[in-house]
Amino acid sequence: MDFQPRLNKIVRNSVLAVAGVIIIMVLLNHSIRLNEDEFKLLALLAVLAVISILMFFWGWSFTVLKV
Repeated sequence: MDFQPRLNKIVRNSVLAVAGVIIIMVLLNHSIRLNEDEFKLLALLAVLAVISILMFFWGWSFTVLKV
């Protein structure tokens, strides 16, 4: 069984999610004026959220494909 198409879809969606998070962070920083520490915390939380979503769907795809 070929996992490549499903993996490509996961990578593409995660890249789109990261791009969206970066755009939102830039817009938030300009409108809310976060200080440097708050912006670093927001960036860390955004990266962790994207990684956790990516890992969830990646694990889900392996579970669904094995059944």
